[in-house]
Amino acid sequence: MFINLLLKIRFHKITSQTDINEQINNTVTSTSSEEGGNTNNDSNSTTSTSGVNNYVLNNEEMQVLVHSGNPFGSSLAGDTEALKRKIEKELEEERNISKAPVSNDSEETTSNTPGEEENTSSEHQDIIEVAELKAKKYDVPAAWLTSVIETLSNYQVDLSTQDGDITRNGIMQLRDADVPFITKNIGDKLNSEDKADSNIEMGAYYLAYLSKQSIDKNYPFTTYYLGKEEADKLYKKTGSYESEFSKTILNKLKTT
Repeated sequence: MFINLLLKIRFHKITSQTDINEQINNTVTSTSSEEGGNTNNDSNSTTSTSGVNNYVLNNEEMQVLVHSGNPFGSSLAGDTEALKRKIEKELEEERNISKAPVSNDSEETTSNTPGEEENTSSEHQDIIEVAELKAKKYDVPAAWLTSVIETLSNYQVDLSTQDGDITRNGIMQLRDADVPFITKNIGDKLNSEDKADSNIEMGAYYLAYLSKQSIDKNYPFTTYYLGKEEADKLYKKTGSYESEFSKTILNKLKTT
C-alpha cells in the first residue's frame, strides 16, 4: 500500500506545497482507515484509526516521504507510530550528514589560503609600500607595479633572468636594453643604495611613460616585457598589442 502511495505521490501532478501536504496526509489517513481492521496482537505495532488521524506529517517529513523510495517498508502499513519513528530516523540521519565534520585536508586547504595571502602581504609589506609611493609619484596605479613584481620576480630583489638575447634584472625585471633610456630621464632621482627602491622607481617611470604612448590597455605591459620593436611586430602580425604577459597582468588587475 505504501509503495502505491509513494508512486501516486511521485507521479501525481501537484501545483503547490499546500496541495502536496494535503495529498499525503489525506492518503495516509484514508489508507490507515482502510487498513484499520487488520489488527495485530502486538500492541507496539498496532495503531487504531483514531491514533492515525492524530499524527500529521510536517513539511520536512513530507519531503522525506516524497523524495525517498518507500523507506518505510510494507510491514509498516497501518502503523503510524512506526511510520513516525522511521521518518524521524531518516531526518536524524540527514542532519548528521549535514553536520559531518570537514576532512582535515579540506580544512587545511580552506584555512591555509587566507593565511598564506596574509603572510605574503606582511612579508613584502616594505616592498608594497615603496611601490605605492612610486606609483603615486608617477601617477600610475600601484596595482600595476605589484602585479608586475609578483608575475616577473615574485619579490626577488636581485633576480636576473635571460630570455634569448633579452636580459632582465631586479625586482621589476627591467630589460637591460631599456635601462639607458630610463636613467637618462630620471637617473638623478634613483636611490643607488637601495636596489629595490631604484628598480621599482625605474619600473614605475617606464610604465607611466608607456601608458601615454597608446590608448591600448595592453600596450604598456606588452612593450614593457617585449620591448617596443617586438611589440610593434606583434601588432603588425595580429592587429593587437595583446600578449600573454599583458593578459596575465590585466587578469591580475581585475581581482585587485
